[in-house]
Amino acid sequence: MRIRIVRLWRFAALAGLLAVLVGISPDVARAQAQDPGTAATAVVKAFYDWYLALPGDHVWEGSLQSAKPYFDPDLYGKIIRVMAISDANTKAQKEPFVDYDLFSGLQETAYSYQLGKPAVHGNSIAVPVSMQSCSGPVSTCKNHPDPPTHKLDAIVRNENGTYVIYDLVYGSYGNGNSLRAYFKSDFKI
Repeated sequence: MRIRIVRLWRFAALAGLLAVLVGISPDVARAQAQDPGTAATAVVKAFYDWYLALPGDHVWEGSLQSAKPYFDPDLYGKIIRVMAISDANTKAQKEPFVDYDLFSGLQETAYSYQLGKPAVHGNSIAVPVSMQSCSGPVSTCKNHPDPPTHKLDAIVRNENGTYVIYDLVYGSYGNGNSLRAYFKSDFKI
């Protein structure tokens, strides 16, 4: 029994060290070894904790590299390409350009979120995200008695043993517009 406990402790320590080395938080790394719903929720929570910790509206654009471990590599590459196209088109005053926050689906500032119960759909796990937002300063929004709420689903998949955000669906799963569909229709990628 003692040998098994020592092995488990060593495995946990090694997993934590590996997570730090590859840029994934220890909480996410621990969840990766758990059931899929827990792992998917941990990835989405870690991402939105990062996202909402940034000061101000659309600040994520300048620090997106630090969110790379949370995303499917293909989606992350598309986000980078779309933002480059959007920046160039905005300067040239032409379309298409991104006119909302990709991670909230809003033009307003999101200031808090709650996660719902994950649901498995084939090889994907939909984690519901409810975001509170407002168009004024966050300090005044937090005192709002009934803040507007926007819902989206973070679609998570297990890619090579790691749970990552594969897509974001604005609205409910299967009914909304997805980030990947938006990139394909408007940016042709």
